[in-house]
Amino acid sequence: MPRPLPLAAICLLLCAFQCERPYEGPDIDFGPGPGITYRDAQGRLLRPEDPTDWTSDATWSSQELNMFSNATNGPQQLGAVSQSLAYPNPGKAGQVSWYFKLSPAAPCPCRVYAKLVSKRYTEVDIHFADLAASDSLQFTPRVYNPGQLYRLYYLVYNNNGMLYKGHGDLSFTP
Repeated sequence: MPRPLPLAAICLLLCAFQCERPYEGPDIDFGPGPGITYRDAQGRLLRPEDPTDWTSDATWSSQELNMFSNATNGPQQLGAVSQSLAYPNPGKAGQVSWYFKLSPAAPCPCRVYAKLVSKRYTEVDIHFADLAASDSLQFTPRVYNPGQLYRLYYLVYNNNGMLYKGHGDLSFTP
């Protein structure tokens, strides 16, 4: 007849299956300074622009690429996007919008896929849109922790594959 496990062994087994493991991955590097491009409620630039935000990203890490099945570090069609910005930034939760516009030369129909993530790449909100050339979209992401920085990753693709990928950083005030 098998011997029952001692209480300490049972507790260790339960903890092994229920306890969260500490986060071991890298946090997002939001860059020097406050890490965002400051804009007012009309989208006007308030301080010098963060040159790493709201533009095409040539290279994403494997962690970033894994968020999107269509993303690669291959060539992009940089002329596909004419504008990408968030305003007001920082702004109150529910009031910060991402504005995005395709150029007239974009090879459409296109699909835009955006993911808002926390500093540890935890998905907070997503957005999909089907757009034609010259179309624009506005997306107001949901967040639940004002005072933290977030990153919005976005990918533009069509039936032939990825056209454009980029990111921008957002901050929400209480």
